Amino acid sequence: MSAFQDSQESFIDVYPTVTLVPTSHVGSSSPTEYISVDDTQSTYVLQLANLTSAYAASLSHPRHDLPLYDKHTLKHVHTFSGHANTVSQIRTVEVQGRKALVSCGKDGAIKFWDERIGSECTLQINAPNRRLLLSFDVAHDGYSIAAGTEFREDETPILFWDARQPALPSHSHTATHSDDVTAVHFHPTDSTLLLSASADGLICTSRATEKDEDEAGLHVGNWGCSIARVGWKEGGIWATSDMETFSLWNTELDLVRGYGDVRQPEIPSLWNTDYLIDASWSSSSTSPWNTSELTFWMGNNSGNVGIATVKEDSTWQLHHILSGGHEEVVRCVLWDAENSVVVTGGEDARIATWSGPAPETADAAMDEAMEGEEDESVVGKKRGFDSTTVGKRPEKWGKKRRHAKE
Repeated sequence: MSAFQDSQESFIDVYPTVTLVPTSHVGSSSPTEYISVDDTQSTYVLQLANLTSAYAASLSHPRHDLPLYDKHTLKHVHTFSGHANTVSQIRTVEVQGRKALVSCGKDGAIKFWDERIGSECTLQINAPNRRLLLSFDVAHDGYSIAAGTEFREDETPILFWDARQPALPSHSHTATHSDDVTAVHFHPTDSTLLLSASADGLICTSRATEKDEDEAGLHVGNWGCSIARVGWKEGGIWATSDMETFSLWNTELDLVRGYGDVRQPEIPSLWNTDYLIDASWSSSSTSPWNTSELTFWMGNNSGNVGIATVKEDSTWQLHHILSGGHEEVVRCVLWDAENSVVVTGGEDARIATWSGPAPETADAAMDEAMEGEEDESVVGKKRGFDSTTVGKRPEKWGKKRRHAKE
């Protein structure tokens, strides 16, 4: 075992045990619609994105295209031509008041798509030397773009573009990370502030517009494990690891609280967690089932999805369960706040939709949200500068891991 693995295990051992408790009334929903994107059920639905009239999907099939599905019927309505290699990430951005799809891939391209136009992209941005792109984001200003790359030739630069001058990157940051850059996110309201995470175990914030790397870095948190996802939350940052662990950090990337294996807590006869799906942050008025700001999406071996709130102590609350839509691991969850719909995609080749509560309806769970107190212990280290028929599968013992498939 390597020294890095030893450090991961010793770091994780000190995490507190998570306790999962139900709200006074844990709701349960069945899907309103579902489809199979592949009759053979051999295709994974890896990612989903919310457009104006359709949901876009990234699938595991070898064509690497991007199909669109009608929001109301889930009928396949269009297909974007996609990428020449694996699609790494898809997301939507606002362009002139309308949602546009943006994707990046291991062909080194970032592409913008408009569902009103044909199957070809409206803008393509290419990474120098066909750098494999693993992650990207577009700032709220609509033209600042950042992309994280795969480790190659002893470096993993974060590349920056101005979409108004897309021929070449405006600059790059090569010293932020030393392994695959798995996530980059601009601050929701500050286009100059970038959050990034990597397989090197580091979470970093930097000045996106600063071309001098000695001046660009702001803060660094060392989690000690490969980081899968990271995101902004009010007053801080959340992160998930490849080892099914979860953590909260303050804005200076001091660790507020780390959690152990989040698959361990369960509510007997009601819910058990077998894997993490995702976490998301939104204002309480636009959260699913009014689950407050930071929402945690959990999956189990029956293909069900649990929705919980994440607090800064070790007690989480289970609010709602989505059941009967999938027979395999659920790979992605999308919350369509405007239509109050949850969309899920899984390893059973299914996309399913679930009706949420009316946006103006208050939920008792929100009133019961527990206030966590910050743990001031500092673990982070800062740098000097600053479908088809739905069936229920029997519950299986043990933990089911996501199957790698591109």
